[in-house]
Amino acid sequence: AHMHMTALGKAMLSTFDRPRVDAIVDDCGLPKATQYTIDNREDLYADLEEIRDRGYSVEAQERREGIRAVGVPIDLENTIPSAISISGPMSKLSDARIDELQQQIHDSVNVIEIKLRNY
Repeated sequence: AHMHMTALGKAMLSTFDRPRVDAIVDDCGLPKATQYTIDNREDLYADLEEIRDRGYSVEAQERREGIRAVGVPIDLENTIPSAISISGPMSKLSDARIDELQQQIHDSVNVIEIKLRNY
């Protein structure tokens, strides 16, 4: 799947500087999978800025209709970009549930980062 249409991909993209995001978009494009998929750079940049501000990404039917996901980047310098996410049906992932899950994901990311830095 293209990075711009998944919670995992957008979480990772949010850690990149604009030239790196531009290079990925130049190479892969911004194809639409559903009517909700971001398909232009300005909307993508705005979404990435929101992700940086709140600390997690949300996929809202951008890859598959009826599916929602939340993702958090794993921040380790000089490593392969990575993230973790949880996805499920829209009916189970309300805004309130996304808020709960993102905190649990952040807790897991903290453990992963500590283990990778120290072991």
